[in-house]
Amino acid sequence: THPEQVCRLLPLFINIIMTSTTTSTSSVLTPPPLPKSVVFATSGLGGVLGWCVVHPANTIAVRMNLASMQGKKFSLNGMIKESGLMSVYDGLGAGVWRQVFYASSRFGLFE
Repeated sequence: THPEQVCRLLPLFINIIMTSTTTSTSSVLTPPPLPKSVVFATSGLGGVLGWCVVHPANTIAVRMNLASMQGKKFSLNGMIKESGLMSVYDGLGAGVWRQVFYASSRFGLFE
């Protein structure tokens, strides 16, 4: 096929696709709303999982800020050598409990 033919036929194909995929809203069934317990549970779980991903970066940022306030130089390698790799998860429990209550109520009440 030549590019001119493609350019000429493209609007026709787009029109066919757009008219064949549109449906009336009366034929679309909406699912029933989720129970509030499911909304609260999934929003809390989402908040907890999100915090588990963010917490190590937040811990490193806080330690960098504390080191700079004390006039010290922060080193991630030094932190890992001194406290271990899992030290980036220090204080995770408090953050998880905060998300259990905060995310559950915020997202659960939003719906």
